[in-house]
Amino acid sequence: MPMIYKTTPTTMNKTKRILLYDADCKLCTWYTGKFEEMGLLEKGEKQAYTEAGPYTRQVVDMSKARNQIALLNKETGKVWYGVESLVEIVSQRWNWVKQFATIKVFSRIFGLLYNFISYNRKIIAPTYKHEFLSCFPDENWLLRMVFVFLCMAGVEWTAGSYFSQHFQSITHYTNLPFRESYMFAAQLLFQALLLLITRKHKFIYEYWGHLAFVGFLGGLMLLLGNTVLHFLPDFANKPFLTIALLGAVIMWMYMEHARRIKISNLPQWLSYSWVVFRIVLFFIIFKNL
Repeated sequence: MPMIYKTTPTTMNKTKRILLYDADCKLCTWYTGKFEEMGLLEKGEKQAYTEAGPYTRQVVDMSKARNQIALLNKETGKVWYGVESLVEIVSQRWNWVKQFATIKVFSRIFGLLYNFISYNRKIIAPTYKHEFLSCFPDENWLLRMVFVFLCMAGVEWTAGSYFSQHFQSITHYTNLPFRESYMFAAQLLFQALLLLITRKHKFIYEYWGHLAFVGFLGGLMLLLGNTVLHFLPDFANKPFLTIALLGAVIMWMYMEHARRIKISNLPQWLSYSWVVFRIVLFFIIFKNL
């Protein structure tokens, strides 16, 4: 029999459900807020994970709820997690969503996509850890490495295109396939080796995510900047601007890298070794340096 969740004065509200979400996650905050605006959640039904009461912690699997948003029916004690909880909410207005979600192939795809975002959400938008009931997802090396690989592919496409278009004549290994990916992987391994040497290997999982995402964001900035340069008038000094854009992006990447190191409470020296690797890399790649 399902556990009956009886309301008492301690519950602090008369709502029938609780949606337990990560209040530090901007995406989670946004879409749960939309649920409230659309009337899919009543006032008081949305509750931050870090503010879960004793009855909620008793009924909900709090370890699982760190990874997948949890929806609790307080009258029956039934709990939905992840995509199932979202389907349960949305299907109140669009019943076809629940029918669609029961199709195995789509259920599997949406589940994988949800988990991919959920397990990497603290990399996409880093947050400080709470001392009590911290809502950080568990380690999932498979999903993290998929995330890192996708970031590497993005860097290969964006930064690789930028370098081949503007710096092909002054850089080495221009005909080497996947050159940017090799450099991307080299920095991952270089930083990981330093963490291993200093016996701080426990940070590799989280740090690799931040390092990869910073590189990906830098590539996107080069892509956006290159688009702007394309539409500048002919009299603009484009060779100088391409170098200036590269320098500005690298400077931003350093600051963003340092910011994430501080938020995640990772070793501060990782920012210095990041700079050292970049300097060595430039001497290797660029001619006449």
